[in-house]
Amino acid sequence: VALGHNDQIAWGITIVGTDQADIYVEKTKPGDPASYLVGDRYEKMTIVREAIHVKGRGQPLEIELRYTRHGPVIHQDDQRGYAFALKWAGSEPGGAAYLGGLAVARARNRTEFLQALAHWKIPSLNFVYADRSGDIGWVAAGAIPVRSRGHDGLLPVPGWTGSQEWLGYLSVAEMPQEFNPARQWLATANHNILPKGYPRQIAYEWAPPHRYLRIEQRLNQSRRFTLDDFQSMQHDATTLPGLALARLLAAVPAQDASLTGFVKLLGSWDGVLARDSAAGALAAVWLQEISRSFDERAGLNKDATAALRSLTGISTYLAALEQANPVWFSSTAARDDFLTATFRKAVERTKKLLGDDPKTWKWGALHTAEFTHPLASLGPQYAKAFNLGPVARAGDGNTPHNTRHDERFRQVHGASYRQVFDLADWDQGRATNAPGQSGQPGSRHYDDLVPLWAEERYFPLAFSRVKVEEVAAHRLLLVPR
Repeated sequence: VALGHNDQIAWGITIVGTDQADIYVEKTKPGDPASYLVGDRYEKMTIVREAIHVKGRGQPLEIELRYTRHGPVIHQDDQRGYAFALKWAGSEPGGAAYLGGLAVARARNRTEFLQALAHWKIPSLNFVYADRSGDIGWVAAGAIPVRSRGHDGLLPVPGWTGSQEWLGYLSVAEMPQEFNPARQWLATANHNILPKGYPRQIAYEWAPPHRYLRIEQRLNQSRRFTLDDFQSMQHDATTLPGLALARLLAAVPAQDASLTGFVKLLGSWDGVLARDSAAGALAAVWLQEISRSFDERAGLNKDATAALRSLTGISTYLAALEQANPVWFSSTAARDDFLTATFRKAVERTKKLLGDDPKTWKWGALHTAEFTHPLASLGPQYAKAFNLGPVARAGDGNTPHNTRHDERFRQVHGASYRQVFDLADWDQGRATNAPGQSGQPGSRHYDDLVPLWAEERYFPLAFSRVKVEEVAAHRLLLVPR
């Protein structure tokens, strides 16, 4: 059980993305590339030979795997005498992904929960926690390396000197965490979770803060919430960057008359990227046009563009627009011209995608998700039997309902599973998941969760034996031969 509850505690997870790996450069022995320098002497690499059976190939493919004291060799340059080894926390004993969940699932209170997280290694996760005694908490857990002074993990380091080694891992007490805050709530959304003044740089890549800021808005609106409220928060499709851009556009003077109606469409928009939203469709296309134009100005190639967007999303460009940053724009008027030009492109592109009449535009007509089975590649009949969808989706990568998409607006990232619990009555628990309760094509349960998932509805997550028996719709009995 990776996330869920037992009879005393409940927990959920999001990726925190700590830096759990380093590249070590090893010096190899001249004339003997399977030996590498350790201090002032050479040691033999550990060599493992594997046979890979390949369909259509008569003999197995023989490969040789090499390991240094730092980990597997991922590249070797015999001409220059270097080998590059990957040191990764997941290679340590107990590093199998989610293995620590066995301990977490047995915890019955805050103390036992923290003790269980001492065994959590891979992947590094934000754990949000609640128990029946009223404690709530958050811990960024994982095997987080403690590096030697001067070694920040960002660049390859020499492996032969011994001066850049890991000194161990953070204890649970040293991990970023918070319990029972005065504000009475906790939330994570892959954003920068490092507390103010936290002394260690444990990660460098964070999601933009927009999803977290919207969740913060929702949680500060009241002191009392129902399960329905939390369902709504998990599927909140309000885009703060979209709203900010709409405000900037509304303030641009001397608008192009041909754009007036479309400016008004965004001006009256509530910022919700709902599936049936016309303004949402236009805003989403505009966000993409803005990113493209910034990328062109920066002269970024395709790989650099992908890397920048994965790290900052629209955040960097939005800040430049709001401040009319002189690095990008010679004046506020130049910034306004940029907004108008990209908006005009967005209007024309949206017309090509959805037609000339904005009254017929729907974000969900562009933004879809599909469950594509690996066997679908064998032919159309397999695709028909195994694939599910596409289904219309709300939100995008900047909304709490995280449905990040590619250039063609197909969802490529987001949650399949969500849960909400009432700790006073576990039988009130609800969840949403996809695509079905069964992995067997032809079963009526193969795709039975897709409609719920697509429509942002939940199913009961019964816990007590009585409730399970009450809501059970199907029983599968496996009889040993």
